[in-house]
Amino acid sequence: MRKGLQLAAVLLLILCLLCGTAAAGDAERIKSGPWWTYRLLEDGTAEMVRYEGIAVHEVIPEAIDGKTVTALSGQLITEWTQSVEIPATVKRITGNPFAYGSKNLKEIILPEGQDAFRLEKGLLISNEDQRLICALDPAAKGKGVLPEGICGIERNAFYNKQALTSVTIPASTVSIPGNPFGYCGKLKEVKIAEGNPVLTMEDGILMNRSEGTLIMAMPEQVSGEITVPDGFTTICGFAFNNCKKITAVRIPDSVTAIGEKAFRYSGIREIELPEGLTAVADHMFDGCGELQEIRIPERVVSLGDGAFESCFGLQKIELSPSLKEIGDLCFGNCVMLEEISLPDGLEKIGRMVFMEAGLTRLALPDTVVSIGEYCCQGCLNLASVKLSGGLKEIPAGAFAYCEQLRNVNGFPKELVSIGESAFGGDIIENEISIPETVKYIGRMALSYVNLVLPAGEIELEDKALGEGLHYVVPGSWCHEYCKAFGLQMEERKGAQP
Repeated sequence: MRKGLQLAAVLLLILCLLCGTAAAGDAERIKSGPWWTYRLLEDGTAEMVRYEGIAVHEVIPEAIDGKTVTALSGQLITEWTQSVEIPATVKRITGNPFAYGSKNLKEIILPEGQDAFRLEKGLLISNEDQRLICALDPAAKGKGVLPEGICGIERNAFYNKQALTSVTIPASTVSIPGNPFGYCGKLKEVKIAEGNPVLTMEDGILMNRSEGTLIMAMPEQVSGEITVPDGFTTICGFAFNNCKKITAVRIPDSVTAIGEKAFRYSGIREIELPEGLTAVADHMFDGCGELQEIRIPERVVSLGDGAFESCFGLQKIELSPSLKEIGDLCFGNCVMLEEISLPDGLEKIGRMVFMEAGLTRLALPDTVVSIGEYCCQGCLNLASVKLSGGLKEIPAGAFAYCEQLRNVNGFPKELVSIGESAFGGDIIENEISIPETVKYIGRMALSYVNLVLPAGEIELEDKALGEGLHYVVPGSWCHEYCKAFGLQMEERKGAQP
C-alpha cells in the first residue's frame, strides 16, 4: 500500500509541475540585450528561455533586468558551448534546455550549497521530483543503465547522443513526457526494467499504458502501418521523428494531443487525424515528402510553425472551418500544393507560410487581419491573389518574385503601409488604386503595375512605385513626386488635389 501511495504522490507532483510549466509558457517573452530572452513569472521572477551568444563557458545570470532567475527552459546553449554554470537561484528546469547544441557540451557546473539539483555520473537530476533532465558523457555512451530512483525522464534528455547504443530504464521511472532519445542515431535498444508499473516497450514503441501515452518509436524497428492503441490520449513530440519505414499511422479519436515534430522526416503516406485534436503542433509533418493529402479536423484552431514545411508531395489539404491562425513557414516548399481553400474566420497568417509553394491562386478571407513577411515569396506559379479587406499592412516581401502573378484584387480600402519588395519583381496587369489611408510604401515595393495614386502625402522609399503608369491628381503630392523623378504619369481629368 505504501508503494502505491508513493507512486500516486510522484504522479501528482509531476502533473502539478507540468501544469505550472504550461502557465509559464503562456507568458510573454522578453528580449534582454543581444543574448538572453526570458519570461516573467507570476511571482515576479524570471524563467530563462533562450540564449543566442557564442560563449564557450556559459554562465546563466542570477538576475536579469532586476528579476531573480528561478527557472530554465527552452534553448539555453549553442553549438559553441562546452560548459554551462547554473546559479543557485534556479529551482526549476523544464525539458532539457541544454539539448540543442549539446554535441560539444562536456560539463554542467552547480554551485556549492544548492540543493535543487545534483550531478550523478554525468546525469543532471532534479532532487525535488527525481527527474533526469540531461545526460552528458560518459552516461550517454554505449550501454547506459539509469539508476533506480529516477521517477521521470525529460524530453530530449539524451538528444543527439550519437554514441548511445542501449538504455535500460529503471522500474522507478513512471513519467516520460516526450521522446528523450531524439537523433540518437546508433540507439538500437531501449529496455524497461522488470517491475516497472507503467512503461512498456512493444514492437519497437515505448508507451505509458497507464497514462495512455505513446512516447516514442525506434526508427529502425517500426515499419509499415502503425496503430495507436484504443483509449490512448497523447502522442508525444518527436514520437515518430525520422521513422523512414512507416507508411501510415492509425490514430483513435481518444487522442487529443499530438506533440511537436511527432512525424517529422518520417515516411508517412497516409494519416487521419483524430476529431478531438484542437491544434496541429509545430513541425508535426515537416519533411514528410510522401504525404499527399490530409484533412484537418473541425475543432483545430491553429496550425503550428512549419507544420507541413517541405512536404514535397502534398497536393491536397482540407482545412478546419474553425481555423484562426497559420504559423510561420507552415506550407513552405510544398511545391505540389497548387490550391488551398482558406476558411472564413481565419485571422492570422504567419511569416513565409507559402514561401516557394506551388500555389496557382490564393484568396484571403476578409477575416484575415494580418499576414507575415515573405508570406508567398517565390511562389513561381502564383497567377492571382485576392487580398483581405481587413488588412492594414502588406509586409515586406509578401508576394515578391512571383513570376506569374498578373492579378491582385480586393486591395484593402483601409491599408496603411506596403512594405519593402512587397510585390518586388512582379508584373501586375490589373490597375491598382492606392487608398488615401496609405502613409508609407517601402523600397521597391512595386515593380511594374499601373497605379492610381491618392491626393494626400505618402512616405515613399527608393523606387517604391515601380515602372508602371501612375495616375495622379493634378497638383497633388504624388503628382509632384512623379514629376521630380521622371516617372510615367497621367493626370485624371476633373480630379482635385
